[in-house]
Amino acid sequence: SIRSEYTDEGVICSPCCTNCPAGVNAQSYISSIRAGNYQKAVDIIRENNPLPSVCGRICTHECEFGCTLIGEDHPVAIKELKKFVTEWEIKKQDTSQKSVNRKSLNGPKIAIIGSGPAGLTAAYYLAKMGYSPTIFEKSDQIGGMLRFGVPQFRLPNYVLDHDIEMIRKEGVEIKTNTPLGPDLTIEDLKNQDYEAIFIATGQYKPKTLHLKGEDLPGVHVAINFLIDRKYRYWEKKDEFKGKRIGVIGGGPVAVDVAQTAIRLGAKEVHLVDIASEEDLELVLKEIPDNEFELMNYHFMTSTEKITKQNDDLILNCYKIEWSEPGETTGRKSLNKVENSNYKIPVDEIVIAIGQTVDFSLIDDATDDQLEKKRNKLAINEITFETNVPGVFAGGDIVSNSKAVAIAAIGHGKEVAISIDRYLKGEDLMKDRQKKVKTFFSGLREPPKDYSQKPESLEEATEELSWDFEEIEAMFNEDMALREARRCLSCNHFCSHCQDFPAIYSDLTAGEVGSKPGFTTVVAWTEHGKKLVDKAVNDGLFEIGDVDFDELKKAIDLKSRRDLLSFEKTPRQKVLDFIQLQGPSTIREISHALSLDTKKVRYECLRLVQKYKLEMEVNENVDEPIFKIKKE
Repeated sequence: SIRSEYTDEGVICSPCCTNCPAGVNAQSYISSIRAGNYQKAVDIIRENNPLPSVCGRICTHECEFGCTLIGEDHPVAIKELKKFVTEWEIKKQDTSQKSVNRKSLNGPKIAIIGSGPAGLTAAYYLAKMGYSPTIFEKSDQIGGMLRFGVPQFRLPNYVLDHDIEMIRKEGVEIKTNTPLGPDLTIEDLKNQDYEAIFIATGQYKPKTLHLKGEDLPGVHVAINFLIDRKYRYWEKKDEFKGKRIGVIGGGPVAVDVAQTAIRLGAKEVHLVDIASEEDLELVLKEIPDNEFELMNYHFMTSTEKITKQNDDLILNCYKIEWSEPGETTGRKSLNKVENSNYKIPVDEIVIAIGQTVDFSLIDDATDDQLEKKRNKLAINEITFETNVPGVFAGGDIVSNSKAVAIAAIGHGKEVAISIDRYLKGEDLMKDRQKKVKTFFSGLREPPKDYSQKPESLEEATEELSWDFEEIEAMFNEDMALREARRCLSCNHFCSHCQDFPAIYSDLTAGEVGSKPGFTTVVAWTEHGKKLVDKAVNDGLFEIGDVDFDELKKAIDLKSRRDLLSFEKTPRQKVLDFIQLQGPSTIREISHALSLDTKKVRYECLRLVQKYKLEMEVNENVDEPIFKIKKE
């Protein structure tokens, strides 16, 4: 299958870039990190994503699902590298970047309703184009759900504040405490000379299951639960001390609720979800083990009602099973497992099954003119136009939205393009593609052999204390540079070569020994040679000369490490290195192969057990030496 795709401009895009809803060129900024040019790396991210610091913390990192390294090892930790380099920018505290004088933005005025990721993004790029965007925010703080719905231990305030300040510096005006509604209508905005309007208000209305007992004291909804405890949490640090918390839902928001409750003293949290453990695998992998021990997941379980018994609230549950997809609808149906009812006694309950859109103010402001679809705004999914001329919509408020920050950022960027074309009288559809996978479908499923993060970060995360400080560990500079060197720079090669996943270890492509405009392709196996021969016969390759002396020199000097590092399992790399270099310590192997020391130690010991290596302990050396076992 062909994995490389093209941007709207017809440029070859690496698999990680293809998967990103915002189209961020991960390969390019990782290359800058590798070169030590951190500011350039951040600038490259900001070309397509004006909230890079935020995404370094909470992005769903679908970019990593396309990484060519999957299968051989964990993918390049793109999200963690973004976090490293944006944190570097924040700590640098460079005040040299001057703010744009808003008076210099003499283009038409644009009204943006909502200061969440979609609204902030559209405003940023419209200001860069010379327009005069103004964001109207109903609350007294900026950031939308990023500000109110994400706990500080996942997204610290200073991180969001930094990105917002960078957006303000482009000349974006933000008016708080100014909701769209009867006191500020679409007609009012037009009368104030706003020539285009972007509605990006998100969804704040909690969903419920309409269960019996939802109105009992001690039953909360997730969004209110999180907002009430995000600020001044120190006043409630023992709120749930020794208590049992029940959560209806098992996704990311439910986990935020559980982790918040644990930080406020809960001794156990029960999470009830109709999804299977496999369905929630990515969510579960994000939870540190020391917190997961306090969480009791009830998979493929539905809640029938909530009751009160003495001082306890009772989750009345039953097990469910999913049927095969229907022939006509293609959808699975949920069926109750007979005689599977059981009860979970808890002290408090939180319903965490998502939010929906509250249209009351929007309908007042638009005289109920905007068309809706499945309780969301209906739009053209390429141009983001609504049925009202000059009014656009994006983010969580539109139908089929992914409801994640990076998708909303992608929406905002596309809306800026559409508004620019609309005001210039240009064709909004020309040369644009419908981005179903990145914008409007559910989250991408990771490959079966996807491993989420480097072991070094997993270890660091487990050591963090249970407070409201940031939960995730962070690369130091040495770790970041080592990780950046693992990137294969896929889009630097021809599209045919980048389509071969590294797990098959048949081909290597690079510039060593080739003339300008050509790429040297080395076939390491017979299968690799057949692939090249077929490509030549199909007319995909143009044959050029290779400087074999230069190629051989590169292989010898590098001990094949750079050319082969992505082709073999870590165990094979360790064995090959010792065969080439002779007896070595764990530290030497780890440094040479850019592998974690814990991983190298494990592989060395396994190779000793397999009688491939032998271990020698020398009193003059502070660590054992591993060498090839003699026959």
